[in-house]
Amino acid sequence: MKKVGILTMHQVRNYGSFAQAYATCRSIENLGYEAELIDYTYPNEAHGSKKSTIGKALHFANLVTKSLIPGRPHRRFEQHYREAYKDYYKLSRAYSTRDEIMADPPQYDIYVVGSDQVWNDRYINNDDTFFLGFAPENSKRIAFASSFGKIRIDKCNEQFYMEKLNSFDRIAVRETSGVKLVEDLTGRSDVKKVLDPTLLLNSEEWREISIPFDRAKRPYVFVYGSHCEKYMLSAARKIADQKGWDVYTVNGTIVDYYSKEAHCLLDIGPREWMGLIDNAELVFACSFHGVAFSIQFNTPFFALFKGDEQFDSRVSSFLTELSLEKHRLLVGTAEPDLDNAFEEDWDRVNRTLNEKRKASMEVLREFLSC
Repeated sequence: MKKVGILTMHQVRNYGSFAQAYATCRSIENLGYEAELIDYTYPNEAHGSKKSTIGKALHFANLVTKSLIPGRPHRRFEQHYREAYKDYYKLSRAYSTRDEIMADPPQYDIYVVGSDQVWNDRYINNDDTFFLGFAPENSKRIAFASSFGKIRIDKCNEQFYMEKLNSFDRIAVRETSGVKLVEDLTGRSDVKKVLDPTLLLNSEEWREISIPFDRAKRPYVFVYGSHCEKYMLSAARKIADQKGWDVYTVNGTIVDYYSKEAHCLLDIGPREWMGLIDNAELVFACSFHGVAFSIQFNTPFFALFKGDEQFDSRVSSFLTELSLEKHRLLVGTAEPDLDNAFEEDWDRVNRTLNEKRKASMEVLREFLSC
């Protein structure tokens, strides 16, 4: 059995990061390979500081104040992530820096990078580890479902990207804009468009590992994502008040925890997060994976748009693929049309998604076997 090493951003405390890493491994295993996540620390010194001094101070203050909440919910949040990693990740030896992985790279038959924003120049700081720069010469290098997370990269990084992208044997990205970006940078004509890896598994496969949310005393609206949170909370609160529902959010501050506007849950790990979406009456999401899992579980949803092409492109492309444009909701819309969320032909959506799932799995099969 051939062994596949997968490089992605797998230990960021982010629900989508966990889900995409797990799904990539499981999808490759489903094709008859042995799969393992390369345990490369991100971020590390190669990626520079991601927060200003003020940002770091605010982050530390948020953690300290949350630790004062009775029951220590943030400690359970961390515990849930550690348990998910332990139970569902297969990891290589740990590499803390680029120098470490370059000096003693892990050995595989096939190397794969992708399933997250691994090519976002804002994040990786031209670290060629995310272009498999550590892989032995003449090894098989594949990019699958890699994302730039934006529709263009900075001009000063174009030469670096051109050289690194051309080092791959095969490339598949998860956004239409990403296909064009690779083609424009490299002149390649063999770039494929595939689904995000979380969509390669079906809803029943996700329910095998998700944890149902059973704390709600009433039906509820789930609000997920920080970029449009103020608007989403206001819109969700109006709907909940009309219907006698509750509103839940996750991962806020101590102020959010004690706010009366919504129940802010600070102890939700990735498996519990899936259950929150699955059991919700309605989801407001300004997050790609919040939208993706709503669709997976056939949960009525609104996908929030800021009117910013860079920010909106990922979700916009995905909704268009599935003919779900009516679920778009522009921030500032006075009164969301609930029919757009609730009146959906989920049988049609599931059939379309299953066809695209099969097509993406066939691309993965082809890449691994060529």
